[in-house]
Amino acid sequence: MKTLEADEVDINQLLSHVSAISLFNSKSLVYLKRLFDSPSLSRQFESALDFFKEVDIVIWQPTKADKRTSLYKAIAKQGKVVEHQQLKYRDLVSWVAKAAKQQKLELPTKLAELLIERAGEDKFKLSQELEKLVRLVQPNSDKEQDPTALSKISEDLILDSVGVSTTGDVWIFLDALASGNRKKALIEFDKMMRFEPNVQYILSMLARELWLMAQVLDTQEKGIPLSTLGMQPFVLRKTQQKLQRYSWQRIQKLSQGLLRLDLAIKQGAVPEYEAMLMYILIW
Repeated sequence: MKTLEADEVDINQLLSHVSAISLFNSKSLVYLKRLFDSPSLSRQFESALDFFKEVDIVIWQPTKADKRTSLYKAIAKQGKVVEHQQLKYRDLVSWVAKAAKQQKLELPTKLAELLIERAGEDKFKLSQELEKLVRLVQPNSDKEQDPTALSKISEDLILDSVGVSTTGDVWIFLDALASGNRKKALIEFDKMMRFEPNVQYILSMLARELWLMAQVLDTQEKGIPLSTLGMQPFVLRKTQQKLQRYSWQRIQKLSQGLLRLDLAIKQGAVPEYEAMLMYILIW
């Protein structure tokens, strides 16, 4: 699956991505975000709509699309329009657990939260990941099975399969780095840099990781209830687990190093890839 932001590509780039995916996959999926917010690409996309018949393309729009537009009518005619209401986090966890049960999967609340953290809060993506899990744990679904039996899902299976791609996964990278598995972190970093190099995004995610740990540690030391942080339960639990390996001094050292690294890269004083490698090795 390839995810694209409509305001970051033109029609030629979109066609190139689709063509490249089609060369290596028998069934392609492109996830195009906010198409209706890009007038230029919307017009071009509508003109080239016949080309996209050979590709599974999902157009995600965070706000309600204008049904009066010719683009909406053309998409509704050739494809399918599905409207989803944004659920509160707790309701979304319940929705995931219920959807999993309909797929004959046993997914307790803790693992439903993990799935949301890995795949995001978009129902379509979550449904796709549930279908992937079904294929992994029920490979012989054609054989006769107990219709009431539920296949158990493990935490390792979700970590190893949900959101994983050959282009690298920033969540796997962060988890490996924070847990001290530098080898795994370096593998994911290398994949990210080879396929979609975006050092500033990786730096921002590292900053987020340190900020979460600092927030939880500070709140714990002050004796303030952690619920006041407003973090999602799974994120909070995971951050607490990571903090077993970190002190204030280490968090401060890593934060200062990250600031220096960010400045050096922006000034062009160091090569991005090599500088990032050095930082990962001292984490």
